[in-house]
Amino acid sequence: MATVLAAVDASPVAPEVMRAAVVFAGLLQASPTALHVGTGTVAGLEVAASSAGLRLDVLDGDPADVIARAMAGAEVALGVIGATGAGSCERPMGRIATALMSSVQRPLVVVPVGSFPPGRRSLRRALLPLDGGPESTAAVEPATELLGGAGVDLVVLHVIDVSSVPVFWDHGSHSAGAWRGEFLAEHLRGRRLRLELRRGDPGQVIAAAAAAENAELVVMGWSRDLSPGHALTVQHTIERLCLPVLLFPVHSALSPAAYREHWRVPADRG
Repeated sequence: MATVLAAVDASPVAPEVMRAAVVFAGLLQASPTALHVGTGTVAGLEVAASSAGLRLDVLDGDPADVIARAMAGAEVALGVIGATGAGSCERPMGRIATALMSSVQRPLVVVPVGSFPPGRRSLRRALLPLDGGPESTAAVEPATELLGGAGVDLVVLHVIDVSSVPVFWDHGSHSAGAWRGEFLAEHLRGRRLRLELRRGDPGQVIAAAAAAENAELVVMGWSRDLSPGHALTVQHTIERLCLPVLLFPVHSALSPAAYREHWRVPADRG
């Protein structure tokens, strides 16, 4: 059976990471498991894990290395981690989270503090920002299959810049409608989605759209490159939105077919 693996520590975000793992395990019809790496007391984590309904495993070693190896297991369909840089949505990135975001080749949910409240038992709406390129679209495709099949309302956000605007864009609303149809037909054919087009800075546009749409999740394809000047939109999204972010690595050993194998919607679901 596939596993959703939640990496937890003693920080305040741990219960939210566990809750997120349980929700995603339900979507995947997978088994949720929590992993803590360290030698300190785990009594609080054991209580939180029991309350969330998942098993807690405890291992020794360097947390980033041990967790990365565990998430590389063939049975792991998805990893869930907390962004714990300063214990708040304003500065959520921490050392271990940053290391895992750069190394893990499985889809990864990053959960900032305050982004997965106790009452959440499902996901109603997800925002999928795309740049229209084949890599990001291929990475997000299997997520649309899973989330759409589970009844999650999917909003695709295409941020428009000068290089991606068709020559007929400024010729009225009819052209905008034609562009929407063309984009969906080319990149996400056959999926029940709504496409929104926005102009502006990607980070600011994504934050504004997530608030306007009441999104509970952001889904992004990305390169796993957090070196200076790279993945700025991903980092800004995690830092600004206070929403869980599902990352699909687009340069990884997993092919799109392997993603689909992990994220296949059960045949008896709708």
